[in-house]
Amino acid sequence: MRVKYYKDKIKSLDLKLKRLSQKSLKYSFARLFLLIIGIFIIYLAFSISGTWGIVAILLVIAIFLTIVKLHSKINKQKEYTANLIKVYTNELELKVKGNIFGNGSKYIDRNHNYSNDLDVFGKFSLFNLINRTVTHEGETLLAHWLKEPMFNREKILNRHEILKELSKINGFKEKFLSAGFLSKKTKEESENIKIWIENFKYFFIKKKYLKPILYAFSTSLTILLLLGFYNPVFWNYSIINIGINYILMSMYLKNVNRLHGFISKQEKLFYKYSLLIKYIANEDFKNIDLLDLQNKIKGKNHIEDQFKAISRLIKKLDYRLNIIVSIFLNLIFFWDIHISYAIEKWMKKNQNSIDVWLNIVGEFD
Repeated sequence: MRVKYYKDKIKSLDLKLKRLSQKSLKYSFARLFLLIIGIFIIYLAFSISGTWGIVAILLVIAIFLTIVKLHSKINKQKEYTANLIKVYTNELELKVKGNIFGNGSKYIDRNHNYSNDLDVFGKFSLFNLINRTVTHEGETLLAHWLKEPMFNREKILNRHEILKELSKINGFKEKFLSAGFLSKKTKEESENIKIWIENFKYFFIKKKYLKPILYAFSTSLTILLLLGFYNPVFWNYSIINIGINYILMSMYLKNVNRLHGFISKQEKLFYKYSLLIKYIANEDFKNIDLLDLQNKIKGKNHIEDQFKAISRLIKKLDYRLNIIVSIFLNLIFFWDIHISYAIEKWMKKNQNSIDVWLNIVGEFD
């Protein structure tokens, strides 16, 4: 019965993945087409007047960002669907190919009383059979539970009740596991981010004078560009303003690159945890222990919102990877510096909470 269920799910998801792939390809072509046509339109607009040129630039960038956002949404759906296929395929091939969630070989302890010779860990072990963890913290905790089992009857029965309740929530396990595959489950994955944040040398948030200066030059350029629609002479002054903005951006480029070089690699990790936390926070649990974990997540720190916030900030900083968009956003709004400032502010605020948050999700996992 379960085999047929998994096969039907995989078949349905394969069709969905194919449709999403076709959509994604269309958006890729749309981006390329807009880039080519956009350059041509901007050229024609500037040949008419500077005013029309500015309007054309703004219009093309607005449309481009909209397409990028929609494309990103489709790609996330693609990844989610592909991950679900992995989850169901794993259930079908568990006995043949082993568990993609890990068999726990690294937890074999030859000095332990029984874990070395009772097939607790390793290929075709108990751990291999039951492990469905998607976080390093969750996997480590599961291994600890198997090495140090409970002897309290009441706690054992309560854990059974927890599992029974979770198993009855329609689609919860699938959503949780699929989101968990968004980034690799390794010790380095979570440890690196904790160590990096703890040892990070803050730069932008220490420059208290910087933001007022940036706002001043950004505002003056915006005003000059707008005045240029009424009198083109103001665009001559705006060129000088753009030159100053360029110099300011260049001064802080190294610091932006340093931050972006690491943090951009962590976007999927933060997004993964934001989804896991969202799924936990939105369920209507009955068990007191599940409610306790849920309340920790829903507490005053709003953990889900914090992970969402940093994930969004990283994506915004990634706009710099598109040269045309980056030039526009940075020369007028100092985009990279403002986003870098916001990321540093987030890190400073939450640097002592990251470890706690990851462990809460790990315990639920």
